[in-house]
Amino acid sequence: MKKTATILIASLFVIGCSSNKLDRSKAEEIISAFYDYPNVEVINFKNSATLHEINNSLKEIRSKDLIYHQKSYSVGPFYDLFLTDKGNAYLADNPKKKYLMASNMREFNEITGIRISEGEKHATVDFNIIRTNTTVFGKFKKYKDGDIVNYSVKMALYDDGWRITNKKVKNYKKEDFNCFK
Repeated sequence: MKKTATILIASLFVIGCSSNKLDRSKAEEIISAFYDYPNVEVINFKNSATLHEINNSLKEIRSKDLIYHQKSYSVGPFYDLFLTDKGNAYLADNPKKKYLMASNMREFNEITGIRISEGEKHATVDFNIIRTNTTVFGKFKKYKDGDIVNYSVKMALYDDGWRITNKKVKNYKKEDFNCFK
């Protein structure tokens, strides 16, 4: 009788462990791996500005010798913005007409909800992150350490488990930037 009970308990444990149930712990594991937390959040920083912007909203960035400006040859009161060597420490990429700049670190915080639908094969998972190590470029966007930012991801159940179906984006790491060294 004891042997039968032991086998039954072991079988239930194995069946329970191989369950495709999506719980908060599993969702956190999947999300953290997909987004490679902690990671660096980047912002679009345009490469032109008016003199008013340069003297006001960009004052702190200018005072730290991260950017300089020159009168633009385009029509209007615009100035071209350029990164200094110090400013390049925050640069992730330079797509058309703007810079992608490191604004802060993002650390996974918590799963805030899971909505399972469509025959338990699809889910929307809500979670949030905490901003840390906010840079001067993040402060320009009014970000600050301790900000909690909410996100949602879509997941689908495959034969090998749950996967995020959102488009994969580049996840920048601390090591990609000299400003975090």
